[in-house]
Amino acid sequence: MRSKMILSLLLLSFSLSISAQFETAIVEKKIEDIWSENKSERITKLKELLIELPPELRTAYSSEKDYWQAYIHYKLGLSYLSKDKDKAKESFHNAIEILEQIERPNSESYALGGTLSSTLISVSSDKAFGLSQDANKQFQKSLELSKNNPRAYLGLGKSDFYKPAQYGGGERVEEYLKKALSYYKEEEKSNEQGPTWGKEEVYYLLSAFYNRIERIRDAKFHNSLGLKEFPQNELLLIQKEKFN
Repeated sequence: MRSKMILSLLLLSFSLSISAQFETAIVEKKIEDIWSENKSERITKLKELLIELPPELRTAYSSEKDYWQAYIHYKLGLSYLSKDKDKAKESFHNAIEILEQIERPNSESYALGGTLSSTLISVSSDKAFGLSQDANKQFQKSLELSKNNPRAYLGLGKSDFYKPAQYGGGERVEEYLKKALSYYKEEEKSNEQGPTWGKEEVYYLLSAFYNRIERIRDAKFHNSLGLKEFPQNELLLIQKEKFN
């Protein structure tokens, strides 16, 4: 009797895990579809998504709900960046506050938290040093919990890409981004379902970095690879124009 009960609980736990993973994929696709479909309507649709949460999120574990709500605020902040820096900053801070509600942060929540701190530098340059330190700390915590997390390596590579050369910036960009790309590919082959965002940005940053150091063949190659997978990505399309 006891063994049957344990087996039933294990099966229930497994079923809930698979269901949660499936719902995560649906939620991320909804967010990314909004991001890629119509630039002029992004802000409106992302706000609507926050007001009326997708049904997949309403029944999700609280940590999953907090993570994806924070991610929506992050994308909303990115949408505001070129229009209203104050609203962008507010969105990034909202995302951070939501992430801080997670009682037991995992590798993904630390990777997103580091990304938010790093991105905040663009609208809080007076706090650049502290934000950079915090971002690096969170990326390292992410890797302590999952040594192959591509979003943590993307964050480290992006931070190094934008760090001024006089402070050591640019020295490890290629190393971090190459690792990120490798782990994104591993992630795609695995059966695990979780956040998948960021791969297109790795291609863009690698292409931009190689272009900066005049390795033009490598720059074109990675831009081409990126556009094969993400043909509508704005940054990759803009980068392509530089080679014409």
